[in-house]
Amino acid sequence: MGCNLLYLACQHHILELVLACVFTTCMGATSGPDVQILKRFQKHWEYIDRSNFKPAVVADDTLNSIADVKDEAIGFALKQLQTF
Repeated sequence: MGCNLLYLACQHHILELVLACVFTTCMGATSGPDVQILKRFQKHWEYIDRSNFKPAVVADDTLNSIADVKDEAIGFALKQLQTF
């Protein structure tokens, strides 16, 4: 493949750590493997219409709700990429 496989694995694990920090910041610390919001999601999984899935970024109501912070978030991410 022309790339270092360890590097690919490390990116995956780094993104797991980033996601874990975001989740902890937004939802609070968890004391174990049973995260209540995920348990509730699991219970309602059968009621979700998975045949009509669309990413949130293509839904008009989602785009409208994040429109005011979208450019700011993209700008912040680009600045961080340039800085680091």
